[in-house]
Amino acid sequence: MSKFSRTFTGLGTENVLTLYEPKVDYLLEKSENLVEEYESILTINRMNSEVININNHAGKHPVVVSRIAFEIIKKAVLISRANLGFNVAIGPLVKQWRVGFTGANLPSKTKIKELMEITNPRDIILDQENSSVFLKHEGMKIDLGGIGKGYIADALKDFWVSNGVKKGIINLGGNVLLVGQGSRDFNRWKIGIQSPLGIRDTSMGTVEIEGCSVVTTGIYERFFNKNGRRYHHIFDPKTGYPVNNDVLAVTVITKTSVDGEIWSSLAFYNGPEKTKKLIGNNDHVKYIFIMKNRDVIISDDLYGNFKIVDPNYSLNPRK
Repeated sequence: MSKFSRTFTGLGTENVLTLYEPKVDYLLEKSENLVEEYESILTINRMNSEVININNHAGKHPVVVSRIAFEIIKKAVLISRANLGFNVAIGPLVKQWRVGFTGANLPSKTKIKELMEITNPRDIILDQENSSVFLKHEGMKIDLGGIGKGYIADALKDFWVSNGVKKGIINLGGNVLLVGQGSRDFNRWKIGIQSPLGIRDTSMGTVEIEGCSVVTTGIYERFFNKNGRRYHHIFDPKTGYPVNNDVLAVTVITKTSVDGEIWSSLAFYNGPEKTKKLIGNNDHVKYIFIMKNRDVIISDDLYGNFKIVDPNYSLNPRK
């Protein structure tokens, strides 16, 4: 089967699109253009975008946005209001800490307390009829970094399927969405799970799954050290500081990429036991936790499909 790939920079990362189809140059070029189009709407890392326009008018007046922007912001706000560890209004803290960017720093306790006052997702006013978004307080900022890539990946998949694509891989900076059937037994895909303690692009384990989304959240790439302590980029919405728990990374497997991004954030924040309770009987969400002590904890229905390939890690027995 023919294989065609396109690698490009966008969304602040390297992206790789792979199609197992003949004559796909047009689809790959159009896909890259779609990523650029969505990024221009959702990013906060450029001079202008719809989200930046919303942030710039915080405390002043509502901003009318496109249907695309409104729907993804609405989804992010509703999840944020559940107070489970995901907060789209975390923007002021992200900007202050600057983890992963030039000028990363440890803010004062006073500054963090001050910024926490403008991170309440209930202060984001949505007007469905007028497709407008209003941030009630000056200085508020929404940040779609925890959901944007997932939305874009799902949009790319829809575009591919509508154009007859039967098999492909969407990889937006490590957020992977598998389209169609794999080549292994029972038409499954075999996916490597990044080793958070090893060289980049080396796997600590593999999992065989059907076509779906694979999203990983971890603290091993974006961080800085200060006074003998490591500060990473995943913030606790309740404290304003990086999440402090025993999780090193978590990979979440879901039907859609946007759900994968949301669930990976919730899972990292809540840890294995609470995440299992939150998922309940939803068999469309599966997880692979890598703990700081190198224990690996997985969903019950992944036993038999997940395999550790790095002896530095240990799989917890099924309970």
